[in-house]
Amino acid sequence: MKMWAMLFAVGYVLTGCGGRTEGTGGSGGTAGTGGAGGTGGAGGTGGSGGGGMVTTVHQLRTATPADGTMVTLQNVVVVGRVASSKNGRLYVQDPGGGMQTSVQVFCNYGGTTPTCTNYTETTFEAFMRGQVINVTGKVSHFTPMGAPATAATLELDTPTMTASSQMMDPVATEVPVAMVDKTNGLANDALHGTYVKVTGGPFSVANLMPTYLQSSCMIAGGDGGSGTQYRGWELSAGGSTLAVVTTFYESFHWYTPNPCFAPPMGGTAVSNQTFQTLHGIVEGNFDRNSGTAYLQISPVIDGDLAP
Repeated sequence: MKMWAMLFAVGYVLTGCGGRTEGTGGSGGTAGTGGAGGTGGAGGTGGSGGGGMVTTVHQLRTATPADGTMVTLQNVVVVGRVASSKNGRLYVQDPGGGMQTSVQVFCNYGGTTPTCTNYTETTFEAFMRGQVINVTGKVSHFTPMGAPATAATLELDTPTMTASSQMMDPVATEVPVAMVDKTNGLANDALHGTYVKVTGGPFSVANLMPTYLQSSCMIAGGDGGSGTQYRGWELSAGGSTLAVVTTFYESFHWYTPNPCFAPPMGGTAVSNQTFQTLHGIVEGNFDRNSGTAYLQISPVIDGDLAP
């Protein structure tokens, strides 16, 4: 399982987020939120560089300060986490969820010019879904090279995070399927970063090989040459097409067959299923090879996609 995650991480880092490499997003990310815990909290001041302006994720998204501004998010809930040898990412949410209540925390601890040196892959992996944490970090926007502004990702980088012993279930906000169409939904900024529950199913597999989700990889087993892998697939419902991607490959084990690595342990191959449930984090993205900007949905756990 660890080897599969490492191999897939290589492909994702090179092709995900519109071609972001460990160097391109070098400033690392951070996040936090605070909806419920207005004053204080264990991680309110961040360990390196002092505290930032206390805010909630919703406030951060609706009245975003300038890039480089230090902010502190208190008592936010971890929705999802993924870590590689180069960097780690968390999505955190204001308690109770809602539109514009989640944001990415990005931590470059092992890539080119690391800026998040107070963490390693091992320590970053200690953060768990449902954990209530405090985050202090710098406001940042990542826009893939050549991408429109609608594909930009708001994030917090160079984070300092303090975990509490409290746990809280992440909350998915209901949105109609037409709102998260991969093309028509891209310009809806209120969707970006939101953990959603998509209504209007069932959702049928429409395309297992979208060009904008493909990348090259080395075929497993020696000198097998290069192959093509896909970071996700398309689902359709109610006349809308949805781009489902495997951002959280450590906790979400649905997959499409791939010549470059073995399937995840306990995973299920996507073929021609019809799904009744679809949850995930929504962000814009951009594929430089095809010049395609699109809205993507990233399920976090296996139960976020269910027949």
